[in-house]
Amino acid sequence: MWLLRHAIHEGDYCRSKYTLCKGLCGSVGGVGGGGIFVPVLNLIIGFDPKSSVALSKCMITGTAVATIVYNLRQRHPTLDMPVIDYDLALLF
Repeated sequence: MWLLRHAIHEGDYCRSKYTLCKGLCGSVGGVGGGGIFVPVLNLIIGFDPKSSVALSKCMITGTAVATIVYNLRQRHPTLDMPVIDYDLALLF
């Protein structure tokens, strides 16, 4: 962590924290992140549009994987079954 803090400028560190918070809000809200990540990466962090879109896709994929891993362990609140409907997932 020490090396990371000294390798990144203080402004970049704050902008990275802001991007993480926006990503968490997008994930919890179910937005998906594309409409949040691209403007944040472009306007606040200062990436060009092509890099913003590519990074946004990577961030959305990472968020989706993390959400699936989290939901694999969750159970339905009233029934004795998992939260994920695997039959419906196979249909998709």
